[in-house]
Amino acid sequence: MIEGVWPQPHMKGARASMLCLYNRKTKQFEVQELATPPKPAPALKDVWWQAEDIGGKGIIDRSDITLMIGSDGKIGGKSGCNGYSASYQITDDKLKITSPLIGTRMACAPALMNQEQNFQKLIETAVSFTISPEGALILQSADGATIKFVRK
Repeated sequence: MIEGVWPQPHMKGARASMLCLYNRKTKQFEVQELATPPKPAPALKDVWWQAEDIGGKGIIDRSDITLMIGSDGKIGGKSGCNGYSASYQITDDKLKITSPLIGTRMACAPALMNQEQNFQKLIETAVSFTISPEGALILQSADGATIKFVRK
């Protein structure tokens, strides 16, 4: 029995674990591809996420925009100088905010207020999410705009 990893042409350059068996009766080799266990899905809920960009624009320096999708059906966090919370529902990769974001609505510097308003608009209109291969959480709004979060 020989075990190894070889390039597989049908996999467009990907590599697969293969098992090579020699059958003494038939005096032939049999090659079988070994099943690889699926990678565990990264945790989405009860993890603090920090925004890296909003609609492709970087976060203003020293501004903290965080998000937690709780197991209790609540979403919350901080954007700029305001906190917020809402209820949500997840079905497959669809995310629906079921109540408006309730925030503290404190006045921030104009640039932070603009960023915060963009953030809240995107969160309130979120329709889907993905977890990138690098483990980033990407929320997409109804108009196609995105927010990219990394684990905090």
